Amino acid sequence: KLVLGLRVEGPGGRPPGLGRALVRETVGRTVSALVVCVGYLSMLWEPQRRCWHDLVAGTCVVRAARGPQ
Repeated sequence: KLVLGLRVEGPGGRPPGLGRALVRETVGRTVSALVVCVGYLSMLWEPQRRCWHDLVAGTCVVRAARGPQ
């Protein structure tokens, strides 16, 4: 995500807390991978372009704002 300039946001545009991040990375990714990885492909037809692990945790991936360089 760092190389692509992306970040994960929780509700309200803030970084997800520890609990939400753990749910996203453990439970959510397991669910996404269970059914032939269709949970990862769901971003192709889901209106907000979120995978199952984002839906489970209530997060989304957005482009990181670039600061002054």
